[in-house]
Amino acid sequence: IKHITGIPHSPQGQGIVERAHQMIKGMLEKQKGEESDPQMRLNKTLFTLNYLCITGERSEPAVAVHNSCLKLNRHTAIPKMKVKYRDLESGEMKGP
Repeated sequence: IKHITGIPHSPQGQGIVERAHQMIKGMLEKQKGEESDPQMRLNKTLFTLNYLCITGERSEPAVAVHNSCLKLNRHTAIPKMKVKYRDLESGEMKGP
C-alpha cells in the first residue's frame, strides 16, 4: 500500500483519496471471515480491485485499461510486469 496525500486546500482531491481508502477498508471487512492472514486479505482485495472490479461506465477492468496487450485481446503474460513485495519479518523488498 502506498501512502497518498491529497492536494492541499482541495476538497475534491481529499474526497478522492478518502473514497479510495473507504473502498479498500470495505473490501477488507467483507473478507474478514474468509481469511485470517491480513496480508492475504490485502492481496486478495488488491487483486479484486485491479483485475476484477469494473467501475463507472467502463466495460474493462483497470488492468486492461492500463495495459495495451490486454486491450488488443492478446491473451499472453503481461510483458515486463514485475511484482515486488515487502517481507514483513525483515522489512526488505523482495521479488525480481
